[in-house]
Amino acid sequence: MDKVIDNIIDIHIFKLLELATSTDRVINEYNCYRQTEKRTLYGWKSDNIYVACIGIEMIESHHAEIKHIAVAPNCRNEQLGSKMIHHVVQQLRLQRLIAETDYEAVGFYKSYGFAISCLGEKYPGVERFLCVWEK
Repeated sequence: MDKVIDNIIDIHIFKLLELATSTDRVINEYNCYRQTEKRTLYGWKSDNIYVACIGIEMIESHHAEIKHIAVAPNCRNEQLGSKMIHHVVQQLRLQRLIAETDYEAVGFYKSYGFAISCLGEKYPGVERFLCVWEK
């Protein structure tokens, strides 16, 4: 897994970030990774093509938030999400990792050992959840 720092966004990274956020926000979010020291975007390649990514924002030493995580549909069920989380936990020596997500991703976070709590309907008709992992 490599840090993604290219000046021009790779089309595969664009498509992955599009899975994790709205299309109109992809470029802005990508630029936040390039311009904000506390944020890092990592990409997972298969056959030299990005098939997964995870974006992390450091909150304080050993404490971070997952801002984006996505796996290409054809690579799901290969444990790439878990492998990326494991990599950033080890690489950054994290003691605490949080993420905010929707109902569809709660099972993924729960399977990795995150504690889940409901944040309620944060947006009209959209229930959100806080996921917290602690070492």
